[in-house]
Amino acid sequence: MFFKNITFSAPKEYLNYKEDYPKPIQLNIPNWFKDLQHTKNNFTVKGCIPFLETLKIGYVLSLPQDFILQYDSLGEMNFQPSQETDSK
Repeated sequence: MFFKNITFSAPKEYLNYKEDYPKPIQLNIPNWFKDLQHTKNNFTVKGCIPFLETLKIGYVLSLPQDFILQYDSLGEMNFQPSQETDSK
């Protein structure tokens, strides 16, 4: 069996934040996926094995806030911090 080593690199300042280290994505499968009810009468994406594989392969890097990623009509990616709204 072949094993591939993945090396992550970061500035020294980042190394102090151990809770932000890359984590295997299979440890962070989203709740919306876990909560799906897939049955023979109610098909959901949970029944699609290739989709599940995409949720289990790779790493996740947590960020201190949410970001909105959008593509414009030219295919250029734009991102910005999400604006939390207070619904009070």
